Amino acid sequence: ERASGGGPFVVLDLAAALWQLHLSSETVWNGDDGTTGVSDPTDRRGIELEGRYEVTPWLAADLELTFTHSQFTTDVQNGGGLALAPKQTWSGGLSMRHALGPGAIRAGLRFFGIGERPASDDGAITVPAWTELDLHVGYRAKRFDLALDVENLTDAHFYSAAFDTVSRLRTDPAMGAPIPPGFSCGPNARLAAGPSANRFYGCEGLDFTPAYPFSARLTGTFFFD
Repeated sequence: ERASGGGPFVVLDLAAALWQLHLSSETVWNGDDGTTGVSDPTDRRGIELEGRYEVTPWLAADLELTFTHSQFTTDVQNGGGLALAPKQTWSGGLSMRHALGPGAIRAGLRFFGIGERPASDDGAITVPAWTELDLHVGYRAKRFDLALDVENLTDAHFYSAAFDTVSRLRTDPAMGAPIPPGFSCGPNARLAAGPSANRFYGCEGLDFTPAYPFSARLTGTFFFD
């Protein structure tokens, strides 16, 4: 939709897509080996929604949402789950570009994130949802370009990468030792399965890489031709 000719400037674009994907084999994370491996076939299906709204010729807002269901096609013991497969994602923000003096100023306030998703195939251990907000401001003239980039503007704390892994802390019982009364692996974790009941074989939970904290970068570029 576009309105002009003396009226308000409005451009609205909307799009939606339904999709389905079948993979004959899935690449999965193997925490014991610290690498990936080939697993069973999977099915994925979902919907993608996106929209862009141009408020003025120099300012626009956009938003994209995805909703996905993913599962193994052969594994019935864990309910067909698929660890680390995103269920919801989102991204969008504001973008602007406008003439200013001998050049043009540009700016963008952007966000992106992933909803809570299973870390284990049965969904008992999950990776928390997160959202990151970034800022970009720049000015371009004939002979130079100046830009300021701010990542993680709100200094949010979240896991940029996380995996379901069995591990043992120094304060945990020895491997194979009886589990002390009242012992717990903590929230969003559980005792690892082993050959004998009531024995300790590690804690299954999240090993993660934290996101970069608030950071800013100023860049200057000069042109000689």
